[in-house]
Amino acid sequence: MDSMRWTYLDKVRAFLKPGTRVLDLGGGGGDLLLPMLRDGRPAAGLGEATLEQRLAALGVTLYRAQGERGLPFAEGSFQLVLCRHQSFRLDQIRRVLARGGFFLTQQIGGRDSQRPGPADFNLENQLPLFRQAGFRIMYRNQSYEREGGALRHRFIIIAKKK
Repeated sequence: MDSMRWTYLDKVRAFLKPGTRVLDLGGGGGDLLLPMLRDGRPAAGLGEATLEQRLAALGVTLYRAQGERGLPFAEGSFQLVLCRHQSFRLDQIRRVLARGGFFLTQQIGGRDSQRPGPADFNLENQLPLFRQAGFRIMYRNQSYEREGGALRHRFIIIAKKK
């Protein structure tokens, strides 16, 4: 069994820069961005601001959307699209990414014993779909880990729009 050689948050952190327009697919994940941007420092003067306001004060604009439907954004709207454990449509992600933009996704693979899915949902079968959709694969990895009696199956893909 391969152990995870990455963490999603570390990979995302490498792409978060002030001024980056970020789309976070699904409902979660945005709350994970704020600590990464602050590097553990408190954000002074932000008080009870919403997550989006707090991120904007740090130079990142966050949008959220569901990935299964068409995304309600113009072509080339984002430099970075994030997707952790959510479904997505590559055609829509490619459309809303700016030229040279990046898509980072970590998925639960089909062999996961806690959240099983189709057995063929894995890194090997997803990579050709990314390439066919017009992405260049920048990083990829897959792990199968035993945690107690459970099998965790995760894979990550970082792709760049050609």
